[in-house]
Amino acid sequence: MTEVEFLEEYDLKLDEQQVALLTLQQHPMLVKGKSGSGKTFLFLARNAYLMKCQEVDPSNILNLVFDGTAAKRMAKEYRYAYCDDDLMPSFVDMHSF
Repeated sequence: MTEVEFLEEYDLKLDEQQVALLTLQQHPMLVKGKSGSGKTFLFLARNAYLMKCQEVDPSNILNLVFDGTAAKRMAKEYRYAYCDDDLMPSFVDMHSF
């Protein structure tokens, strides 16, 4: 799947900076922003992009979040928005890591 197909399939409306962060492949990513700025949205979209467009195996992606509640919420939101097949990343809280 190409970047354009991915954006169209999931109806993602992103600006140039968000697309640049979405497609960044070589580095870990830390996104800081105010509440409601789209951090979680970008975080989940990047996971889906890496697996569906770059064919990264989910076992090679580490999603480290603050606590167990956040890990469960991220998994639920990912499953709802992007999980149309068996590819599901894991979300781990930093205390159990």
